[in-house]
Amino acid sequence: MKKTSRLFLVLLFFLSFFFLGCVSTRSLEKAEIKALLLQGESQLYSEQYDDAIISYKAIITINKDHKEGLYGLARSYILNGELDKGAEVIFLLTKIDEESAFSLKETYARLLADSGRESESIDYLSSLYATNPYDKDLAFSLIETLLNRNEFDKAYAIALQLYFYRYDEKDVIKKIAEIAEKGNLPDKDSWALLAK
Repeated sequence: MKKTSRLFLVLLFFLSFFFLGCVSTRSLEKAEIKALLLQGESQLYSEQYDDAIISYKAIITINKDHKEGLYGLARSYILNGELDKGAEVIFLLTKIDEESAFSLKETYARLLADSGRESESIDYLSSLYATNPYDKDLAFSLIETLLNRNEFDKAYAIALQLYFYRYDEKDVIKKIAEIAEKGNLPDKDSWALLAK
């Protein structure tokens, strides 16, 4: 046997061990993640939120982009009243779960508002709404956040923009009438008549 043939066989031998090691490591990681997912779900169900956070964090340590692990971690934080941390995880998910990115972004903005970070929430919702001015749920979220800060003129402007796309929807007209009434805006009587 030639020297290069022997060298090739030795190299092949070591590579086979390397690939077998990788396969068994991946299998162990999958099994560990599966066990941690079940444990986390059980802990959430039992309202052991601190323990669930630990379980889901362990999953993220193994695979930082694990969707189910991130969703579980976000739920655990939110149910535990840690809205800021839940928002951070939801923000990470907007980059990983592309199919649900838009609704995750809305959730992120709502969590910001609920955790007292209304200015950030308004900025984020405004940027989302700029790309989807016909989205009624998004507009209503932005409007409610603005109304909570008594920013009636801005809420009114958003509602009028939405009205441009959804002029025939009664709930949009009622929302405009509500804003005009709360803000004591000049057209409040006209909108009140249309809302009836």
